[in-house]
Amino acid sequence: MSVRRILVTGSSGFIGQAVARHLKTIGHEVVGLARPGTTKHRDGATLTTAGIDPASLRQALAGERFDWVLNLAAYGVTPGQDRIDEMIAGTLALPAALIQAFDPAPRVFLQVGSCAEYDNVQAGAAVCESHSAHGESFYGAAKAAGARFAAAAAVQRGIAYQWVRLFGIYGPGEAAHRLPTHVIRGLSKGGPVQLSHGRQQRDLLYIDDAVSGLIRAAEIAEDGRLGPFNICSGQAVTIRSVCESIADRMGISRDRLQFGSQALRSGEQMWMVGDNRAFASASGWRPAVQLEQGLDRLIEAVRDQG
Repeated sequence: MSVRRILVTGSSGFIGQAVARHLKTIGHEVVGLARPGTTKHRDGATLTTAGIDPASLRQALAGERFDWVLNLAAYGVTPGQDRIDEMIAGTLALPAALIQAFDPAPRVFLQVGSCAEYDNVQAGAAVCESHSAHGESFYGAAKAAGARFAAAAAVQRGIAYQWVRLFGIYGPGEAAHRLPTHVIRGLSKGGPVQLSHGRQQRDLLYIDDAVSGLIRAAEIAEDGRLGPFNICSGQAVTIRSVCESIADRMGISRDRLQFGSQALRSGEQMWMVGDNRAFASASGWRPAVQLEQGLDRLIEAVRDQG
């Protein structure tokens, strides 16, 4: 294995941390990019700070040589991140600004997108990469537009541009508001857990599989196998069944799960399940962790955290 120097943006986030940690574990040199004010990188990677405006990025990155850039930075992922100006700067404009900032240019730029980029999907039809992708939320629209703009910038600079879209990533380290951890914590506290009706169908992928998929996507970009690609399990599961499985695996009565006590979120889609066959064919990647196994790992991790 050749050692690569890799820049990971969003390296303090759930997925970014896991990616940076694994890349270091397998011997690569990892640099995290964070906004000013970040004082510590939890996984020990070298940390570079810069504002997200083009001038600040150019100043911070000029002369820095990277083989790969993995862009996991975005604004709008967590509840409350709804400022349009921040969305434009941190999600739409950032990818292209990054590509323009490097001198010399990296070999590979991996743009980590989201299933939120896809328009509404008919229930029962797995979403393939040819499905219309303009985004029906501000976040989804910003991700889709930013990725397309960055693709044009990468062509002009001769960079291999790999665009992937992640679906429902879960696992240890995810934010407390994410459904599996929210349910585990709620059940652990002994009270009822208020939930929507739970009939939504989703595609859930364990964090370790997401990390291996992202790294594999960057690897195949070096020999010209380019997306867009979906990185997902390809399996539909209802929110209700996930919650019930968590309760069962914790040995707690399902009666504590109060389905229907909360309304659906505004604009929430009832079906979002991906088709991963294009990426599997191009890369040989397959998910390795079954949902039940992943939930067991997450339950153990949340319990260890107290």
